[in-house]
Amino acid sequence: MRTIEEVLSPPTDAEAAAALARFAVDARRHYGPRLLDLYLIASRARGDARPESDAEGAV
Repeated sequence: MRTIEEVLSPPTDAEAAAALARFAVDARRHYGPRLLDLYLIASRARGDARPESDAEGAV
């Protein structure tokens, strides 16, 4: 069983990248050819994300 700290800890860069990749697959499947592009925005896109930063995207 995981501790509360493990459950609530911010995602690693690898975990955030994997979640964004899954989101991209799901968005492309849902929107099909209507989807023009997906963008990573904010601190992760700029490369100055801190450990507690979330991953923000725009569709």
